[in-house]
Amino acid sequence: MPCKVFLYENRQFAFSRTLTFAVYDRIGAGDAYASGILHGALTGMPSGRTVEFAAAAAMLAHTVQGDTPISSEAEIVRAMTETAGDIER
Repeated sequence: MPCKVFLYENRQFAFSRTLTFAVYDRIGAGDAYASGILHGALTGMPSGRTVEFAAAAAMLAHTVQGDTPISSEAEIVRAMTETAGDIER
């Protein structure tokens, strides 16, 4: 499933790169995205990194069953920076 998300902050848009991944369960991805945005805002991330972090969090939420985002910050950062391969759990 291809996915590209955005964040509008200070009258500017920040877009994530397009992520393509297999969906295991669609439940919880919105919660994970919102959590990623909040995490970025609370830790002082720039808008571009925040939206990339949130998109990666949502992508990881699609790979597990259930509605609770369970990925750690380290897992999300790893998903943001890996260029190829399957997601490891």
